[in-house]
Amino acid sequence: MIWRRFGNEIFLLAALLLALTGFLYKKSSIAALERTKNEVTASMAQIDRIAALQEQWGNDKLDKSISRLKEGIAPQKIKTFTIKSRKLDALFQGLSEKELGQALIKIENTPVQIVHLGIHHSEENYNLEVTCKW
Repeated sequence: MIWRRFGNEIFLLAALLLALTGFLYKKSSIAALERTKNEVTASMAQIDRIAALQEQWGNDKLDKSISRLKEGIAPQKIKTFTIKSRKLDALFQGLSEKELGQALIKIENTPVQIVHLGIHHSEENYNLEVTCKW
């Protein structure tokens, strides 16, 4: 009996509840779509960066560029300098501040991944230990 008396109001309440549910679903769907779009954009940027790095690291001139790290340093101060399978292991001993600075700038300006960089200070000289890969 009450159902007949308040039938229109109950129907209107159900319609409003259904409309509110649809509105909330639409908002959450749009937010999820925006998140997915942002993730795809970030992934594309990372892919472009990786492709650029692979192009740099695959360049044959990179080996020559790494070999130039020895320039400006006296041969007796170079204890080890080996390039093997796209990996550089170098040890410089007895460097002055100027030579150390030049060597670090050359390493930083070369597109390589620095695995290990050790600088040890003893009296007036510096020892530089570098491991890089590309």
